[in-house]
Amino acid sequence: MTTLDRRLGPLDAAAIVVSNVIGGGIFFTPILVAQLVPDPRAILLIWMIGGAFAFMGAMSCRFPARRSKCRARRLSRSSSSRG
Repeated sequence: MTTLDRRLGPLDAAAIVVSNVIGGGIFFTPILVAQLVPDPRAILLIWMIGGAFAFMGAMSCRFPARRSKCRARRLSRSSSSRG
């Protein structure tokens, strides 16, 4: 039986940090919103609006009219990270 090395690389460590941040946001943010907004319908409305904004952000580079600007942003980020 072969054994695997127990080691984490930088990418593994970054994935753990990101998942902890996302998990914390998922479990703690709704509690804060529920404390500030007493109506359950308003909480759901705020949740749906936040989801719509997240969806728009994720799809912002999918539309042909905006694609050139998104490509320019990606290129400027990659050239500035080179040095």
